Amino acid sequence: MGEVKVNIKWGKQMLNDVEVDLNEDVATFKCVIYSLTMVPVDKQKLMLGAMIKDDKPWSAYPKVKAGCTITLMGSAEGKELKDPTTQMRFVEDMSAKEKALALVAKTGYVIPAGLDNLGNTCYMNSVVQCMKRVNELKKHIQDYEIET
Repeated sequence: MGEVKVNIKWGKQMLNDVEVDLNEDVATFKCVIYSLTMVPVDKQKLMLGAMIKDDKPWSAYPKVKAGCTITLMGSAEGKELKDPTTQMRFVEDMSAKEKALALVAKTGYVIPAGLDNLGNTCYMNSVVQCMKRVNELKKHIQDYEIET
């Protein structure tokens, strides 16, 4: 069988002319790939139309020829996922005061507090809050004077 030179595509990287000894097993080739990419052998997935398995000989993969491209999937050592450095705070878990402080810190906007629901008043409260945003109505109410 002998040796052939193949290309290894790993993410956006292309490793050209990597020697494959077809007399050796696939696990030995994975060690060569480890030396080039630092992807641990147990994390490597090799694809050439189908997955290349460690327990089968190279003769089971007739597509492995000189110049063919084998796709490598796996992450290099030291690039594993890490815990975030800052603790995440979700809006659902914050109190009303914490939400207001977070909004001011992020945007600089101070939003006045809404109305508290008293039983089934949520629809009325939403209508009143919507009316507050109508500038013409707000100006009319501010300019209104009671005649005595």
